[in-house]
Amino acid sequence: MSKQLSIIFIGILFWLLFVSALFGGDAFWGLNFSSFLDSSTQITLFALALFFICFTQYLPSNFSPVKNEKITSRFLRFGFLTAGFLLLYSFPIFENVYGDSVQLLSRMGESTTAYSQKYIFALFSLDITNPKLGNLTVLSLVRLLSYGFDISHLAAFQVIGIVSGLLFFNISFSFIHQKIKNRLLQIALLLVVLLSPFNQLFLGHAEIYAPAFPTVAWYLLSLKSSFDTPTKKKIILLILSFILCVKFHYLFILLFPTLLFALLTLTNSEKAKRVLTWRFLSKFLLLPIVLIGVSLYLFVFKDFNDPRFLSPEVNLYDRLFLPVVSPKAPLNHYNLFSLNHLFDFFNISFLWSAVSLFLLLVFSLFYVKKINWNQPILVSTGFLLLLFSMVFFAFNPLLSMPMDFDLFSLAAPFLLFFSFFIVEQIQTEKLAKSISGPLVGISLFSIAIFACNHQKDSLSLRMESIGKHVFKSYWIRSAGDIQLGLNLVKEQPEEFLNRSIEVVEELKPFALEGNDLEYATLLWSVGKEYRKQNEYSKALGFHLKSLNYSEKIPANYIGLMESNYYLEDFNAAYHYSKELIRLQYPTEKRAYEIGVDCALKADDQQTALTWMKVHQSRWKTAQYTELIIQLEDN
Repeated sequence: MSKQLSIIFIGILFWLLFVSALFGGDAFWGLNFSSFLDSSTQITLFALALFFICFTQYLPSNFSPVKNEKITSRFLRFGFLTAGFLLLYSFPIFENVYGDSVQLLSRMGESTTAYSQKYIFALFSLDITNPKLGNLTVLSLVRLLSYGFDISHLAAFQVIGIVSGLLFFNISFSFIHQKIKNRLLQIALLLVVLLSPFNQLFLGHAEIYAPAFPTVAWYLLSLKSSFDTPTKKKIILLILSFILCVKFHYLFILLFPTLLFALLTLTNSEKAKRVLTWRFLSKFLLLPIVLIGVSLYLFVFKDFNDPRFLSPEVNLYDRLFLPVVSPKAPLNHYNLFSLNHLFDFFNISFLWSAVSLFLLLVFSLFYVKKINWNQPILVSTGFLLLLFSMVFFAFNPLLSMPMDFDLFSLAAPFLLFFSFFIVEQIQTEKLAKSISGPLVGISLFSIAIFACNHQKDSLSLRMESIGKHVFKSYWIRSAGDIQLGLNLVKEQPEEFLNRSIEVVEELKPFALEGNDLEYATLLWSVGKEYRKQNEYSKALGFHLKSLNYSEKIPANYIGLMESNYYLEDFNAAYHYSKELIRLQYPTEKRAYEIGVDCALKADDQQTALTWMKVHQSRWKTAQYTELIIQLEDN
């Protein structure tokens, strides 16, 4: 088999992987976006992808250098950025459900209506000792945009996303147009950039990560330029880009070694050549980093046997890394080397760049001896890719990896540009002809990502699917993930209820009776919906089941009390009202009011009298004053 046909075959294997994800269920959360779209879209998408993958051998074979005339360049750039803008403008996420976006929008409120100088200070702060510097920077920018243009915070996030995306596209275009000489390959790589999976972060996602991507792209290209022709001016620009990277997210402090590489290249190029090799870095940098990291993990953070459970009393920094030893059930399905975590990491790598994974596989099989792996930019970018991959592999995804994909996507630019730098180094007419078709074909699957997030029904189904996967693996917050999906169709009560029941039935075999807060929450939600429809007998059944899985849901006692009350089992309603008083839920005042009502219905006048006196000692009401007099007279 020729090399060209072998590359097509690998492209088809990637295509088959997406086909497998289409039917593979919830575990393929990083590849199965298309499964939530309508069948006609699925058929069109997969047919087009296969066509481009297999079309490679029929592409024009002429190798025509692109004329880098200013007018041509400006025209191409304008067309590319216009296409990018149309993509970003046309596919905003229907509802912010990923990451911390729900909490951010809730905490920040609708908009900022009053100016505060602290927003300016935070926006321009260079306090790199503050791990939350990125949050302060971006959220301050959001507030200033909201106040200055009288727009909502959500609209401000959308503006930041579009601008960040266009900057990323523009920076990427500069590299591709200047460094890639084959027109066909240029077009393919530009489409790869336009359809990168992480571009979903530019589509109205209300989080802090969007500005980091153009900044990191600028840093990597500045780093490359500093290696190619080192000058003081370029080093200054590189330092500025480094500072900006750290300002947008503290994790980019890990870029610092590569900044030192560039400084060494400027000051001592011969020594830099000896240092910037995989053998040297593996021995004197990567190995020490791994040993120090393992030592910190074992003896400082002590996360190897971490319970992984979060509560308001737990410091998030005490849960930074995944344990090696699984916690007790129901948290026992996820640890550092569990199959669930390994498969989640496999999924997230495809959300970094499926195309880059394809390219690296092709290069490692057919071009490994033709590549100068010790090229300074390849060593530096590859080092960063390994470093960020190791950190994220050990990192504890506090919201689960599918929900925290935005944070984990910060490694994506290193994977993308690592593959681009290799393409630049070995580009030939034959290579362009071999890989351009598969690049476009695999990139097309990102359309499913943008379309899925943009449409209400598909996003609802995806969130439900993610929640079910998380329930079977990471567990924490899985009920909330499922509810975020189901709530998108809440205006359709019948569909909402039917899907809710299907979820609890599907997850029942995986639930832990007596100690499963997430499953109990799902059962409580079904009971609550039945109460809304005045079907109290069915509601009671689900609230009782919920209690059987966890006694730690105060709202479930409301459901138990209310269902029994309307079914006129007042003794049972009275029993559960006592729990509400004990829990002071939903408020202490309201709990006593419910308790008094239920005690009177259950004919326990003495307890009702006691509770009314407690109530009156704190919140006087004329109604209780009269009732107390009547009961005492009796």
